[in-house]
Formats: sequence, C-alpha cells, structure tokens
Amino acid sequence: MCRFRCALLTLGLLGLLGCGDPALGRDALEVSSSSEALCEGASLGPRGVAVATGLADTSTLEGMADAEARIAELAATFTTCGDRRGVFAVVYRPITRRAVEAVGAGEFEDPAFGERLIVAFAKRYLDAVHASLSGAGSLPAWRRFDELASNEDVGTLRVVATGVASHLLLDLPSALVDAGAAAANRADYDLFGELLVDETPVLVADLAASFGVDAAPLFDGFFLGDWIDGAFGEDVTRTFVFQTIRLKAWRNRWLMQHGMGPIAKAEMAASFATVDAALAGLDASGVL
Repeated sequence: MCRFRCALLTLGLLGLLGCGDPALGRDALEVSSSSEALCEGASLGPRGVAVATGLADTSTLEGMADAEARIAELAATFTTCGDRRGVFAVVYRPITRRAVEAVGAGEFEDPAFGERLIVAFAKRYLDAVHASLSGAGSLPAWRRFDELASNEDVGTLRVVATGVASHLLLDLPSALVDAGAAAANRADYDLFGELLVDETPVLVADLAASFGVDAAPLFDGFFLGDWIDGAFGEDVTRTFVFQTIRLKAWRNRWLMQHGMGPIAKAEMAASFATVDAALAGLDASGVL
C-alpha cells in the first residue's frame, strides 16, 4: 500500500511542473521522496498542507486540464498520508478525467459549455479544500465532511457519501450558474451525468486501493437507485439517488438564475441535512 501511495504521489507531484505555480512544483518535488515529510500520522503534516493548499488555489487555475491535474495530485497527496479528507478527491479524479476526455473527443454538442462546467464544478471543490486547509472556513457541508473525516468513529463510506452529497447537492447547482447553463445545454448536462455513472467501476477500485473500503454497494445504489431491501433508508432512497439529485440541480440552477436563489439554497441545504441525518443513522447501525 505504501509503495502504491508513494508512487502515486511522486507521479502526481511531477505534474505540478506543468501547471500552476512552478515554485510550488519544485517545492513539492523536494518532499516527494518521503511520506514522513508530508504526513503527521494519518493526516497531512505542515508540508503536506502547504502542497495541498497550493494545489487548491484556484487563483492560478488554467482551464480543465489543469483542474484535472490538480484533483489527481490532491488525491495522491492525501492518500499518501492515509488522510480521509482525500476520499472525495479519489472519487472525483476519474470522473474529471473522463469529462475532460469527452470534451476533447467532441462528445459534447457545445464543447465550450462542457469545459466551463468542468472548470466551474472543479473550482467549487478546490475552493472548499483551500478554505479548509488555509483556515478561511469552507461552506457548512464541506466543514461537515472535514469533521467526519477526522473522526475515527465514523465509517469511511459515510465520509465518502458526505463528500458526494456536498459536491452534488450544493456545488453542482452553483457550478451550473457559474458556467452559464441554459435550456440549450440540457443534452450536454445529461451527458455530463452519464459520464459520472460510467466511471463508477474505476472510482470504486480506486477507493479500495487507496483506503481499503468497498464502495460498490454505496455507488450501485446511488447511481442506479437500487437500494436493496430498503437497507439505506427511505429518506436516502428518496433524496440521495443520482437521478433525483441531477434533476434537483438543474431546477435549482434555474431558480438561482431567475431571482429565486434563497428558495433554491434553502432546498439544497434541506436536502443535504436530510442525507446527513440518514447517513448518520446508517453508519451507527453498521450499514455503512
């Protein structure tokens, strides 16, 4: 496991030389040879925090390829230390890679919109990481994610699910607004959702390799809506299913663009609170 994580980190940090701050890339390479230089126990140490904070600084973000590289490098940095704040980066890495590939392959009707959405969506996550690591304070949902990730009594699958809920329930509608989504972009938005589903086997394998957790039941239920025997609870089945979230995000985007932001944000917060409470019960009962 250490060999795998260290290899990931070395490869990931080498990528810094091609994007962002060159000085950060050189600084990161100085510490890539030793996980102890980055970590304090199962968490990022001061050097690791410095590297991750630099990666998450969107003031130097230069498009979708840069966003893809930064997410991959964040995943490598966190997993080198076994820091569970990295579970979402591990989930997000193959999804972003596939979306970038799709834009390059001409799969989007409007490639410019596809790139704007990828960048806006990634920026929301990177900004949350930067705010957390720099002490600026992130949104409540991402603060909840950090709190759970640092709590050893919380199951890793609950941490994963909370990160997914934060990004899709709260970040996605706002990213759609940031990307200037309109009715004409609906087909590309649906394609973007399909790309997320396609990468399920990859992200499940990556979570197993990086954090030793079997996330297949969680993501099979989330993406396919197959919550066997109601094991994940009625509230989760109703609220935390990908098709439902995708429709909610599109609707809340419209509300925010038409002067009804408070209504949309109240619904987004309520949905997250419902999922958070349900996941807490499932974790306590041993389902997650």
